[in-house]
Amino acid sequence: MKSSLILLPALALGAVLASCGKKDSGSAGHEGHGAAPAEAKATWISPMHPWIKSDKPGQCPVCGMDLVPMAEYEKMQSANAPSTQGHGGHGAAADSASPADIQLGAAQDAVLSAQTEKAGPRVLDRNVRAFGRVEYIADTHVDFTWFYPLRVEKLLVDTNTTEVAAGTPVLEVYSEEAITDQEMYLDALRERWLATFYERRVLTSRIEAVAARLRRAGMSDADLQALAQKGQVMTRFTLRAPKAGSFVAPLPHVGERYDRGQTLFHLAPLDKVWFVADVFEQDLGVLKKGQKGRITTKADPGQGHDGELVFIGRSLNAESRTVPARFLVANPERKLLPQLSGTVDLAIPLGEPAVVIPRTAVLETGERSIAYIKTVDGRYQQRALHLGLRTDDHIEVLHGIAAGEEVVVGGAFLIDAEAQIRGVGATGAGTEHRH
Repeated sequence: MKSSLILLPALALGAVLASCGKKDSGSAGHEGHGAAPAEAKATWISPMHPWIKSDKPGQCPVCGMDLVPMAEYEKMQSANAPSTQGHGGHGAAADSASPADIQLGAAQDAVLSAQTEKAGPRVLDRNVRAFGRVEYIADTHVDFTWFYPLRVEKLLVDTNTTEVAAGTPVLEVYSEEAITDQEMYLDALRERWLATFYERRVLTSRIEAVAARLRRAGMSDADLQALAQKGQVMTRFTLRAPKAGSFVAPLPHVGERYDRGQTLFHLAPLDKVWFVADVFEQDLGVLKKGQKGRITTKADPGQGHDGELVFIGRSLNAESRTVPARFLVANPERKLLPQLSGTVDLAIPLGEPAVVIPRTAVLETGERSIAYIKTVDGRYQQRALHLGLRTDDHIEVLHGIAAGEEVVVGGAFLIDAEAQIRGVGATGAGTEHRH
């Protein structure tokens, strides 16, 4: 019994010592884990996309730039952030930068390669382009017809002829009705010579009616006088060009027959032509007569022709939603031929000179519009904009940017992304943005 009492205290002492040994061992183990970070490798980070990290050097999978050590990145960040003196807000700011200013590190700026352009006062031009075709001027076009039915006997111009002067012989034709009228003219002259005074008045009226028809067929007073004197009927007639111009349709063939009033050939001067453009309804409001346009055709794409707007139609094509607009174009070299397709471009000034920036500089969220300005010290400053007139390439700024300031026109989205990362009031301001 006595030996058992002695054994119990010994066991208790051993348990206490064992527990102390475990405690010391655990403490040592904790100390070993605490020393591990000091021996770990430095963390590498992408300066443009700081959520990309690695335990070894490499390249950012997003932008491809080299990763930098974490210590260097933190140094850049601390250099970019505004610093203050004092504690709890006491003391003056050591950096005069605005909270909306973004300053990038050298590596970030090199990757970004932001492009800037000076905002300047200028007059915005509304560029209007319309497709159309060349047409001859309807007022000067001639559809040549003859008073009698006829048969074409001979072509008096070469089939390769494209342009003729006024009075140029074009066709030689035969007409039985024209021959009959000449014979009636001679018969009336003979009857009048033998008629009484009353009958002469009737026959004179008949002679004048027949002579009028022959004149319309192209016979002159000299031809009628020769017919009366010689009594020889003309069996063939020469048809001449009534004015100078170009043939805008094929000429007749020998042997073809034509009825009275049927068109024999089409003649139109081409020293001036129309370009008829189909203008979309949204562009009609800026068009005015007298405006100048530059016409280019597919047949001669490298050569432009100046035209003046002379007519704006009053009928809208319901299918294409376009209105015809005519431009008068000088065509001294006859390069613009009827039915050639082409385009007309107009640069129409809108209002007075104003501060204008490229459209690529503006970031729009639906609620507001912003742009970034590059300051003289290399920072990027965010500006809220109040915008005015817009064209395809530029926007008028009513408030937010002054003339002469350097506006970021390329790379603004990346600067805005950096602004969101730093918590600056960027396009995503008002919502938490985390990577």
